[in-house]
Amino acid sequence: MFFRNTTHLNSLKLERMFLDAVADWPHDGAQVFVRYSRGSDFSGTCYYDSDRIFVNIGRRNRYPYPLKINVARPKSNRTHWRAELSS
Repeated sequence: MFFRNTTHLNSLKLERMFLDAVADWPHDGAQVFVRYSRGSDFSGTCYYDSDRIFVNIGRRNRYPYPLKINVARPKSNRTHWRAELSS
């Protein structure tokens, strides 16, 4: 796996976390890029055809990061949807 980190976070620690997460799957040709996002706290993209994964993290994030998740089905109408969040 090729790994590149252009953030201030510890590259060795990040790479070890990725390798631990994919240990049970083939990943020899994978390319992982960790970089700063342009505004959101985090986002990512996976390109299956070229084995590339981009992980974008906010420059001002502090860790541990308080992650809120959806705990109920989203409700929607003709113009939008929403879901309750929980920490």
